[in-house]
Amino acid sequence: MNRLSHFVVFNIKLNTFSASLKGKERDSSDSFETEKFVDFECFDRFLQMAPMKDYLRPPFIPPFWLIVSILSMVGLDQIEGAARIVPADIGWVGWFLIGGGLAVAVFVDIIFKRRGTTILPFRESSALVTEGPFRYSRNPIYCGMTAALIGLGLLMGTAAPFIVVPVFVLIIDRCFIRPEEAVLETTFGDEYRAYKTRVRRWI
Repeated sequence: MNRLSHFVVFNIKLNTFSASLKGKERDSSDSFETEKFVDFECFDRFLQMAPMKDYLRPPFIPPFWLIVSILSMVGLDQIEGAARIVPADIGWVGWFLIGGGLAVAVFVDIIFKRRGTTILPFRESSALVTEGPFRYSRNPIYCGMTAALIGLGLLMGTAAPFIVVPVFVLIIDRCFIRPEEAVLETTFGDEYRAYKTRVRRWI
């Protein structure tokens, strides 16, 4: 039995049990009213989650590439004899960049929820967000991710991990930003084109 079947059966059993506790009786010869036993609101929410399977194939989602980049940087930092280019006494700046990048991501997520629009890539947005960090960058979350990677590189201090940063930027730009911009331009038309003339893609 697949996940969808389990979900339906679980709701049927749960609602049937609830009805029995309330003393409801149903004659076996009567027609069965499905809506009384299935939580269609929960079922709809489950179906809305289904498209997430689309992100299980390339290009996946941006956090996937962030994790791959972090692991790659850690691996490159283990190279013996790697030249150190960042003095240890300024490595703390890395924590500032990592914290700042995470803060931007959280802030943007809050803004999107307040506006009632999706934060997921390749989904049609219901509102064009131009406030907050979007006044300075059309892609503040991606800027925050990049800042976090630079911060990690500063903490490591060696040169090799920094190779990952431009690769990450290139993947995000080509695989996510440009397709997303095409969707936004189709959805919001002149409003988005005017926004593009005022605010840069990155910084």
